[in-house]
Amino acid sequence: MRKSHICGSLFRKSIFLFITLLTILTVPVSSSAALKAPDFSLQGEGDTVYRLADFKGKPLILFFFSFSCSHCEKAMPVVKELYKKSDSRYSILGVVYGTPKEELRYKKIETGTKFPVAIGTESVRKDYKVSGTPYFWVIGTDGTLKERFIGGKGAEMITPPRSPSLLKRGMGVVEELRVGLFELSSDHKSYEGKAIETGGLLIQTTLSYFPKPVFMLTNGVDKIRILPWLPLEVAPSPKGLKKQRKKVMSDFLDKYVNISGKVVLEDGKPLIEVKDAKISE
Repeated sequence: MRKSHICGSLFRKSIFLFITLLTILTVPVSSSAALKAPDFSLQGEGDTVYRLADFKGKPLILFFFSFSCSHCEKAMPVVKELYKKSDSRYSILGVVYGTPKEELRYKKIETGTKFPVAIGTESVRKDYKVSGTPYFWVIGTDGTLKERFIGGKGAEMITPPRSPSLLKRGMGVVEELRVGLFELSSDHKSYEGKAIETGGLLIQTTLSYFPKPVFMLTNGVDKIRILPWLPLEVAPSPKGLKKQRKKVMSDFLDKYVNISGKVVLEDGKPLIEVKDAKISE
């Protein structure tokens, strides 16, 4: 499979994808038009066949990758650690491209890959809109698509397995992903006026920071605009007073941010009025 240009640097400073999967609880917001995950039937080692129905009742992380993709190699330790700590509370299935079926067992042994891996097909790539590797989909216990994370900026949300934050609140609190940016983008009318919790990489999409920057949360492809909840900058403390460092919007830029707020529509597009926000560390 051709390497996509969206495969970006995975491990810069702090990397945040799977901490989201591990630290968030279900938010009681229902979507009337939740998108069902496309069915699949993929060949694994020997006579093994993996079907979507096999994973019913547990969250499923689909990891689309290639053994020859350097960025996928960097993501591998994270996925391996997740599988090691899953304790049957969630499932992981690798979907590999560029490896013939007869070489799959050898490749897994060579790379120390113990989680299940199936041979990817063109049809499943199209069904899941996989534009490059690494590409992750989170499927909920109800069989619906919850969130996706993609190479480049999106893949920077993977937390290194050496980070103690990966184990915060337990490795298996993957009962259900909160409202994902994919869910909000694909079915925003169902969330209008509702309080939600979500998260993503905070980016600025305007060329200049002043006078009116536009802030968005992204998972690497989906983008949701959010209203600033902090000032852009603060005036220095008056002379003679103890200097106090107050947080400003730039403190959150290019970091994974967990937010709670209300969804409103502006020109038919979702906008989040932020109530509270924290950097995922």
